[in-house]
Amino acid sequence: MNTNKEKELIKKIYELVKELNEEQEKHKEKEQKEEYVLNLLHSFKKGLEIYDLLTLNSYLRTEENRKQIGQKLYDL
Repeated sequence: MNTNKEKELIKKIYELVKELNEEQEKHKEKEQKEEYVLNLLHSFKKGLEIYDLLTLNSYLRTEENRKQIGQKLYDL
């Protein structure tokens, strides 16, 4: 049979393992949230790039704007 000291040690070990599992779960949740935010930022950045390209495309549809861009590039 387990002595009182052994029972106390088993109880403490159980509590420590439980705390460790809780901390690991919190850390895992934090990492998931960070990954979600990074994915959102990446998607937003891609959306801005697409918007910029579409805006540039519509800007370049007129001959005058294409000439202005060409002249600016030539001047560089």
